[in-house]
Amino acid sequence: MQNECSSKEICVRCGGAHTTPNCDKPPKCINCNGEHPASNKDCPKRIENIKIITKVAKEKCSYKEARTEVKHEIKKQDIVHRPKTKSPLPKEHKEIEDLLVFIALLLKKLPAIKEENAQFIYITDLVKKVFGFEIQPQNLTKRFTELI
Repeated sequence: MQNECSSKEICVRCGGAHTTPNCDKPPKCINCNGEHPASNKDCPKRIENIKIITKVAKEKCSYKEARTEVKHEIKKQDIVHRPKTKSPLPKEHKEIEDLLVFIALLLKKLPAIKEENAQFIYITDLVKKVFGFEIQPQNLTKRFTELI
């Protein structure tokens, strides 16, 4: 592939105009500007491109259509999920913002769930989506009964 490519060589680690083995700079992704090498399997742009290509292959749609749909799905997910890049807010403000999103989502849907066990499952799923950690519904139920 190197023989056929006419573009200048770019470092996978930092995005600079040099070879990767000689690089001692901190990692910076050329695709998403994240603090990781461009080859990182968790790069949001890499994941997005895989989703687009998969959608094109499975649904036999155009690249443009697939990209539009995937970007729309990602925007919907960003409402609940924390971004992988640095937040412009200080950490304590980001935590407050996450807590407010959690409360808003909780107040919106919880009253419609009549069964108590289903409420605890919804809460634990929401905690995982907003804060990124898991709580078992039975632990939440136990703690809830201890407090009442």
